[in-house]
Amino acid sequence: MAEQVGHGVARYIVLGAGPDTFAQRRPETAARLT
Repeated sequence: MAEQVGHGVARYIVLGAGPDTFAQRRPETAARLT
């Protein structure tokens, strides 16, 4: 995901059950996503 954000990806969709921890693990990358 972090690599794709560097290539211009601005959104991601979480599919599945359970909490998504991406934003807690990578706050600098998540800040650039919607």
